[in-house]
Amino acid sequence: MWLIEDKKKGTKAAVGLVAMEKYFGKWPFVRAFGAQEPASVLFSILNLVANMVCFFKILGILQCTNTHNKSSSFANTRHSPRLATNSTSTTTSSSSGTISTLKIYCFLWLIHFALSSNAWLWSSIFHCRDTRLTERLDYFSAGALVGFNLFLSVTRVVGVVKLRIFAGIGLSILVMYSMHVYRMLNVLFDYGLHVGLCVAAGAMQTAVWLAWALGSKYGRSHPGRAYLLAFMAAVNVAMLLEILDFPPLWKIIDAHALWHAGTAPLAVLWYRFVAADVALLLGNRTAYKAKI
Repeated sequence: MWLIEDKKKGTKAAVGLVAMEKYFGKWPFVRAFGAQEPASVLFSILNLVANMVCFFKILGILQCTNTHNKSSSFANTRHSPRLATNSTSTTTSSSSGTISTLKIYCFLWLIHFALSSNAWLWSSIFHCRDTRLTERLDYFSAGALVGFNLFLSVTRVVGVVKLRIFAGIGLSILVMYSMHVYRMLNVLFDYGLHVGLCVAAGAMQTAVWLAWALGSKYGRSHPGRAYLLAFMAAVNVAMLLEILDFPPLWKIIDAHALWHAGTAPLAVLWYRFVAADVALLLGNRTAYKAKI
């Protein structure tokens, strides 16, 4: 149940009994089915469903590839990240190690979609009911996703020389994220700082992907390149909605809700790039075509 005074404030402004103004930095909305921001809830749920579907489709590609590789030891190393192998190992063990490492990158894509689904779940809950707990879970889930995506873009595109460097990059980002969460919870919940860090991390990963897709010979020949470029262009245009700030249209849809509406269909473009990358890493184009 909503707090009575909280409900009165938002309802009066939303129905036009008083001039519409922000409360604690938020526009008032007409509630629907108990949700404080019904449009944002709906669009967040659409994003959640889209990312969960992507998760299971990528999982399906991995399963198809495991079956395929029982009769073939081939893995496409042309587009694979740079990874060191033990010089004293035999050719067979070196090849096996490379394939296993490529699978690690594929499972990182699964983690990406799992974190995306978690972030959109808490976005749905937060927009349904804004409390101290739901706010923090929404913000920190989004932050975890952005941080992981930066790690994934760097390690997948730039590649690593040794596995300990791979782990070191991930650990460094994890430590910085943990310090940020600690500061937000125990020193000051700085909204501006949090948004700024997320934007900076997002800009860095965009730069990494674009440099690879436009400047690398492997990126230029990647089968999912067109999807990646289309996604990067569209998502950055959609982000402009976050800069806009206007009273909710029809007392339901504001700029933030439109941003969520725009990202839901973009999941298709992103998935097609990831599916192409996973199939390419594991050398199974048949699985990719079956799941696209």
